Amino acid sequence: MYGQGDTKGKVGFLKFEATTNQACCAMICDNIKLSCYLYYFFRINRNEIVNIAIGGAQPNLSKTIIEELQIIKPKHELFEKHHFEEIINYREKIEKENMILSTIKDMILSKMTKA
Repeated sequence: MYGQGDTKGKVGFLKFEATTNQACCAMICDNIKLSCYLYYFFRINRNEIVNIAIGGAQPNLSKTIIEELQIIKPKHELFEKHHFEEIINYREKIEKENMILSTIKDMILSKMTKA
């Protein structure tokens, strides 16, 4: 919701219950397609949303600003055809693979410096 540099307006997608602080605004949706759609809506429109932030030296987004955003929902047929969930799952898979590869790289580099 606020922060300096690259943190304000940053969007995440969780598939599990979590606790946040006042710097986060959570949306809990009835179904995964809607969750995925909102995730991409906020990612794509991040710059425009951040520009709405109000305040002095460090403008902030608020829950009210987020609640009052006009979000266009596509027609039901188009919405149901889109592969939102598959894209999210693929991104998650790639992220996990990257973390594993990073761990392996660190182990290899660590062993190389000890040799």
